[in-house]
Amino acid sequence: MIHLKITVRYLGTELYNLEEEHQLDNDLTLEVFLKKIVHQLGTDYTDFINETTVLINNEVKNNDAILKDGDIVLILQVLGGG
Repeated sequence: MIHLKITVRYLGTELYNLEEEHQLDNDLTLEVFLKKIVHQLGTDYTDFINETTVLINNEVKNNDAILKDGDIVLILQVLGGG
């Protein structure tokens, strides 16, 4: 089994006090990875998705995007404005 190193960075929020580096199995989708994070936070996945923007290597990707070794997942809190 191949393991991938994924780095997670959190910006605009103090809610996420989690590890920045994760060792994962290969062929893991962004959605599955995010659901693991949400489980650690003890929050609802739908709420999490509605309150954040997620980028992989500074690009918006679909939830079915496959994470690769060395990817940087950036989780940003959605900001309101007017």
